[in-house]
Amino acid sequence: MKRLLLLLPLLSFTTLDWQPFAVDQHVTVDLPAKPREANAVPGKKIGRNRAWMLPAPEGVYQIMRMPTGFAKADEAARNSYYERLIAFAMRNEQGQLESITAFPTAAGPSLEYKYRVLRPGTRQHLTRIVRTLVVDSVAYSLNFIPANQRDSLGLAGAAQRSHFYNSLVVKP
Repeated sequence: MKRLLLLLPLLSFTTLDWQPFAVDQHVTVDLPAKPREANAVPGKKIGRNRAWMLPAPEGVYQIMRMPTGFAKADEAARNSYYERLIAFAMRNEQGQLESITAFPTAAGPSLEYKYRVLRPGTRQHLTRIVRTLVVDSVAYSLNFIPANQRDSLGLAGAAQRSHFYNSLVVKP
């Protein structure tokens, strides 16, 4: 019985067949399957914002591509965009920011921010982790929402989220 309990964490881990997905000519990420474009008619763009989603057993992978409104990102414009994005997310989700970590990309510094939100209809807190970057005049956000909606520490789906986030390839 003890051996079975020790093996349970290994049995719950599944190996995914990751494949690259080109968001556009600048950004590529790995996903376990082809995502579907959200809020769009196949073959048609709605506005200038684009989003893709991939529901999977381990969680939902989301990719967003949005114009920033500036011609080309310099350091001041990029930092201003990041500040506004995080402030909007905290207001919109009534979140509490826990940490911001910069990471390098070929297009310049990017951010990963971690925050806590109250799960709707409960008193339970959830941890969200988002990666965002700016390439020229376009912003991208990667979000992974784990299937385990009771995870208050942000540990559920950590291996899949890490693979998704760390597979990011940027070509300025």
